[in-house]
Amino acid sequence: MTDSTTTSTARDRQGATPLSERVLTVALSSPLSALARLSLLVVPMTCAAGCLDTPPDYTEPTRNPPVITTGLVVPSTSSLVVSSGTVIEFTAPFRADDIGERLLAVFVLDQGLGNPVGIRSLDVESDTRPFAEQKRTVTYDWPWNNGTLSGCHTMTLIISDQSNIDNFIQPIKAELAASVTWFLLLQPSGETSDTLPMGCFQPHQTSGTTQ
Repeated sequence: MTDSTTTSTARDRQGATPLSERVLTVALSSPLSALARLSLLVVPMTCAAGCLDTPPDYTEPTRNPPVITTGLVVPSTSSLVVSSGTVIEFTAPFRADDIGERLLAVFVLDQGLGNPVGIRSLDVESDTRPFAEQKRTVTYDWPWNNGTLSGCHTMTLIISDQSNIDNFIQPIKAELAASVTWFLLLQPSGETSDTLPMGCFQPHQTSGTTQ
């Protein structure tokens, strides 16, 4: 009787041990499982919050101001331009970042001599090529010999955005424009002297008017 009872009790004890362990394991693992599930929810929520971050501010690329290749302009600016003909042909190679802006090429007579006059304003055709790859040219044939001009004058070419040119005679911000100036000695037909008159190219010493 005692052996049977002992054997039965041992068997019951052996049978109860695995179940107790499983119950204990589940009891211990339940909080950990809940924590794991919570952490899995936090990750998508964090990603969602990251996706809603404010995008960085967009900064427009810096535009290069126009540049005139002064060494290649015609006539050369390194010497006095003497003209006794009827037309002076001005040519100036340049480059400019003008995407989205309207460029103007303005020819101004006697800028800096006291009585500047806008002679001609030309629209510059847009060029989408990169700044360094451009080979653009402004050309203007000026019919000066109309009986109203003679003596010493200057002709200045200004290239800039339309919004940066004031009254078609000067840039509002010089650093955003390119310019080149020719010094001219205009002579009526038949005169060939290259001697400069007294006070030539001094302010307020212009002679004649333009139309």
